[in-house]
Amino acid sequence: HAERFQVLYEASQTFAEEVGDPERLVTTIARTCSRLVGDFGSVALVREDREWMDQVAVYHPDPDTERPFREFSMATPARLGEGVMGKILLHDQPLLLQEVDPNAMAERAPPGYKDVALRLNVCSFVGVPMHARGRVIGGISMARSSPGRPYVNADVVFLQDVADRAALALENARLYAN
Repeated sequence: HAERFQVLYEASQTFAEEVGDPERLVTTIARTCSRLVGDFGSVALVREDREWMDQVAVYHPDPDTERPFREFSMATPARLGEGVMGKILLHDQPLLLQEVDPNAMAERAPPGYKDVALRLNVCSFVGVPMHARGRVIGGISMARSSPGRPYVNADVVFLQDVADRAALALENARLYAN
């Protein structure tokens, strides 16, 4: 477990370095989680009204895929309770989908984004809420595009640890910015 604590410590340090710039911090969170939990992912934040959420950052190692992934992720604002991340945030519960059918997911993509969903080729998914000061402030979703490498419960636990450290850094960044 010493290695895990070291990784969590380093992630916390990385987040703390961005405390002066909340927008850059969310991008750092998406990139760091993708590196630690793989392969690509996004960060959503709950709006002040506690009814809507915004996808604020995405990360994919391939820039040619990241651009359409960003558009796809930010295409429609979502209400809490709608879509996968909306349900995770509303119910404050992580979600683990060990095996996802990439074609079925592409069929459910918003109009015009089926090709992006196919290119992302999501084979396994994990999403967790981000907690700070006793409330859900957002969530992190991660996906793997290679079959045969499904997420497991240990990935959920680890991502939750990282997410809560990220949430604390984000809350501190918001306080620092005001």
